[in-house]
Amino acid sequence: AVRALGAAAAGGVLQPLPPSSPRGGRAREAVRAFAVEALAHVVLDGDSASSSIVSARVGAVEALCKAVASATASGGFDMAQRAVGILAKCSSDWQVEVRTAAIAALAEVATRGAAPAGAPQEVAAAMAAAHWAAIAALVPAARTGNAQALAVLTSQEVGGSGSAAS
Repeated sequence: AVRALGAAAAGGVLQPLPPSSPRGGRAREAVRAFAVEALAHVVLDGDSASSSIVSARVGAVEALCKAVASATASGGFDMAQRAVGILAKCSSDWQVEVRTAAIAALAEVATRGAAPAGAPQEVAAAMAAAHWAAIAALVPAARTGNAQALAVLTSQEVGGSGSAAS
């Protein structure tokens, strides 16, 4: 279903609302929220070890990571938190491929820079909240010895969100 929606959009069947449309912002947010929920269903349905299902779940994890970036860039606090929460659940998944992809996605969210200077307050707040939620979600993986999670956590400044090297 997600691939079909993407193909329809790429093929021009679905036309985006123009940015000047008064409904454009709300419609885009609704579509983004729907996409995050659709990805959640794909990634959290982990009963099959079929390679195609596992690949779809890994792809959904990667898409959720992009959804966090998109949500934070538009100040979508709730959507970013929902996506990070889903990634957190996947970071302890029974399938190693899904678990590894989720930890990598959380690491990416945790190491993204702060909001650019002059960014609206809601963007800065969404980015900071996603950062700290990803940091918190990486703690269980670090406790089990996951090297990537450990590296991210040890690179964080105690009182800030930057790396210790900066």
